[in-house]
Amino acid sequence: MWLNPDFVHRFIFTKTAQTTVDTSFAPTQTSYTITMGGTSSISNTDYTKGVTSQVLPAVSLKSLYYNHIYKTNWTLASSIFLITEFGFNLTGDNGVQIGTVSSTSNGGLVGLTFNTSNNNTIIMDRWYVINGTTHSATQYWAVISEFGSDHSVKNFFTDLDSYMDSGMFGLESFGFKLIVFFGMFIFIGVMSFKYGLQNEGILSILVFGVVFWVDYGLDLIPTVVGMPYFPTFIVGLITLGVLTRGWKA
Repeated sequence: MWLNPDFVHRFIFTKTAQTTVDTSFAPTQTSYTITMGGTSSISNTDYTKGVTSQVLPAVSLKSLYYNHIYKTNWTLASSIFLITEFGFNLTGDNGVQIGTVSSTSNGGLVGLTFNTSNNNTIIMDRWYVINGTTHSATQYWAVISEFGSDHSVKNFFTDLDSYMDSGMFGLESFGFKLIVFFGMFIFIGVMSFKYGLQNEGILSILVFGVVFWVDYGLDLIPTVVGMPYFPTFIVGLITLGVLTRGWKA
């Protein structure tokens, strides 16, 4: 009998003169050994299966600045198992805890606001509990000085994104990012027309470069289907396909 490994099944094993074993697990292995008379659960269930996770700093920076206030959040979901508790702790490189937040709901979003102070590194220790089993992960952000970057291009877009969050010009962040998304392709069209770019390979590389810079470098493209940098991934695959087709030709 075939059992779907994406779902938790209940199994009851009985044998004369032995204690009944009643257990539930997702059958991800090809075989299991059930010990009658003492075993009450399967300990090798993969509780990471079906779990999706996304961590977002306030401005999605790859590095933070000294003595700045940021917001960070963690979105967690499980399509198979029941999450009974999850949360994260923030600490600096000096080992002092900056903040902690947790929830007893079945997934969702938890977040907090923190100050980087003079830490060189911010450490996020994430954890969640499924069926009494705790799983954890760690993420790091480098903290750097903003000296000399007050008038940089990256700082300009970071400030602009913050202004949009506050409703500048009547636009919210999502509306602003959609404008950036369309403006990006207008820029590619103007460049192609001005310099007479007609080669598919060159155009695809140009598109990928612009999307990568705007999406990953500046984080100005909205998150799609819950996956960060999804547009960059898709455009990268298309570019690879175009270049590979050109090589075969």
